Amino acid sequence: MHDDDLDQARALHGALREAFAAHRGGTADAEAQRKVNLLCDAALRAMHDLETRVAIRSVQKYSLLLFSDDGHQEWAQGSMSGADFIRLKILNALALLRARLARLELKRASDEAGDDPAGTRRP
Repeated sequence: MHDDDLDQARALHGALREAFAAHRGGTADAEAQRKVNLLCDAALRAMHDLETRVAIRSVQKYSLLLFSDDGHQEWAQGSMSGADFIRLKILNALALLRARLARLELKRASDEAGDDPAGTRRP
C-alpha cells in the first residue's frame, strides 16, 4: 500500500470532479472524454489499491456513456434523463474514491505512528 501516491490521487480526484463540473455530458464530447481518460489513467498509475482502482474504472466506464450522443439514453430513470443518471453514478464513484483515499490516509498515518488500537500487531 505504501507505494501508492495518495497526494497525486487526491489531486487527480479533484481534477476529475472539476472535469465533470465543466462538462455536463449528454452529447459526444471527444475532448472531455480524452481529458477524463488521461486523468483516470494517471490515477490508476498512482494507486494500486483494488477498491480505489474499481472506483476509477467506474468513472472511466461511465464517462464513455456520458460523453456520447446516445450511450446514456437507455439509463433514463423515470423523469431523470440517462445523462443525469450516469452523471450521478460518476459522482457516486468519485465519492467512493474520496472516502477510500481518506481511509488509506488514516491507515498510513496510523501505521507510521505505530498505533495499534486493536492490539493486533505482533512484536
